[in-house]
Amino acid sequence: MSTDACYAARASTRTQVLDAIKRLTLSKTISEQYNHDDAIKYFAAIKRVLKETYNPGDPGHGMEKLIDENTPGLPPEHPTNATSTFTSTAQNVLTQYQQHAAALNAQNLVGPNVVPLTTDRTEAQDQADRLNMQNQAVIGAKEGTTEAIVLQFGRDVTDSVLKTADGVDLKGIDEYHLYDLMQVCIQGADRPATGDILGHLIEIISTRFDFRKKVINNVEALRAKTARLSTYGVNVDDTQIALIILANIEVAATQDYGNEFKTALQNIRRRYNYSHVHNAVSIAAIITELAAADAVRQLKDAPAPSKGFANAVADQYSTFAQLLQGAATFIDSDDDEGTAAAASDDDRSASSSRRGRKKDKKKDKKKSSKKDKSRSRSRPKIKHKCPHCKAQKRGSEHPKHIPFDKCNWNPDYKGYRQGWVCRILGIDFKPRKDFTPELGGYAKSAQTSSDDSSSSSGSDDS
Repeated sequence: MSTDACYAARASTRTQVLDAIKRLTLSKTISEQYNHDDAIKYFAAIKRVLKETYNPGDPGHGMEKLIDENTPGLPPEHPTNATSTFTSTAQNVLTQYQQHAAALNAQNLVGPNVVPLTTDRTEAQDQADRLNMQNQAVIGAKEGTTEAIVLQFGRDVTDSVLKTADGVDLKGIDEYHLYDLMQVCIQGADRPATGDILGHLIEIISTRFDFRKKVINNVEALRAKTARLSTYGVNVDDTQIALIILANIEVAATQDYGNEFKTALQNIRRRYNYSHVHNAVSIAAIITELAAADAVRQLKDAPAPSKGFANAVADQYSTFAQLLQGAATFIDSDDDEGTAAAASDDDRSASSSRRGRKKDKKKDKKKSSKKDKSRSRSRPKIKHKCPHCKAQKRGSEHPKHIPFDKCNWNPDYKGYRQGWVCRILGIDFKPRKDFTPELGGYAKSAQTSSDDSSSSSGSDDS
């Protein structure tokens, strides 16, 4: 029974895992390239498939630990330590039971004279057979996952892990870890623009809580965003998370729907100074304090984030994002404010001279007119043909190859536009992969994701 059961467990688990992962999809461009976020979602879906795979040796986790990083200090029974050559015997089981009983007797934790679980060799052999079958099932899951990843990403990406250093021979199943295979596939993704990564960071910092939900739910969503950003090598630590939480609560406390937060906020301020370096413990205490306010406030009274209060933090970082993207609107507005200030000074000067001599008033007017003319010559005004660029007072001309109806600043345009443009226009941002190529989206390959498979491969950000 033992040999046949081991072979059957390995083969059936391999087939089960391979078929489940092959049903997952990875969005790719027409050149078979994929982006970083889609790769992260794909491997999150793989981990979910492994977790749902039966593994009696690790109840509640299935095979998901197979994709964990193999770090020193992991227990021998951890799935990443499983090898195809491992064999348990009746003698191994009896020895393990005896050592366990001796350890309990030495520590006197249970009581004196603790006996081994069994001394019967037949029972020990049955246990050994079960252990061997579980081990081979783990190896089968590893083989199925490896084959599915190779089919999806190709040998060009995976060979750096699956082949020997000289690139001639394939490694054995025990000579590599799925974590390393996952990392090399993620690193092979289309390199994201640094500005996009910065945009994700700004989006996290300017997070607006949806107070129709409890604070703990908003914090969980915030941590999901920070976890995604960590895959780019950018870490948002607990001090920044605490700052975002408190900034949202302070603004909510000034609104009618957030009156219940006032007492909680006072308690938090008494407990923690403004310069306190927050950590996981202090954040947990803050959330506990805010949970008491959530328990008595009316969640339905809070508006949606897009239609609710003006979050000061969000506004400041939205302005910062626009400046980074080269939005000349703010430069123009600054100049206009400077012009207005200069005109105001001239008006005051003229007002004072009006009470004096009329000649001084005329001189001031001449100086002011010369100053205005010199300024207009140094900064020529752009005559916009595009009505949408004109409405936004853009500092650059509309691109000649883009029709006016497809202008990024046209509120009625249904195509893709950058996140900072959406923030200026006050509309919701949608990722580029949600659009067709005609509307500025990626050119999808024949193997595009359906809505159902996209939702099964993980949650998105924005």
